[in-house]
Amino acid sequence: MSEFSDYRPERKTTESHSRLTRFIGKVAVVATAAVALGVGVVKHEADKNEMPLQERTHREYVIQSPQERIWTIAQRASPETRPDEASFDIGQAQPEGFDSREINVGDKIYLEPDASIGTLVNPNGGPETGSVEQG
Repeated sequence: MSEFSDYRPERKTTESHSRLTRFIGKVAVVATAAVALGVGVVKHEADKNEMPLQERTHREYVIQSPQERIWTIAQRASPETRPDEASFDIGQAQPEGFDSREINVGDKIYLEPDASIGTLVNPNGGPETGSVEQG
């Protein structure tokens, strides 16, 4: 055996080690709080968008011709968007039970407020910012 075989270094808990541990703990707490806050903000935005279109500012378009279909309405309401995507969005914005195959003259279609057609409606009684001519 060598003279160093029984050597055991002294383990000193240094003040810098203790400070580092506390610092890492604080960083972990702050990071957790930041993530929780971020999740809350995202959830709030999602909840706001989950509100039915009819309960927030929107446009209403009244079907005027038996030949009108969601596809043609989508082309006019959102000319910059692909008609299939705009049609899907319009279908999703309608009340539950809406069937795009069964629309008739006089039926109301609900559109996003930035649509190019329809009358702007604010169900909360606030000022309307204008309307776009039907058709």
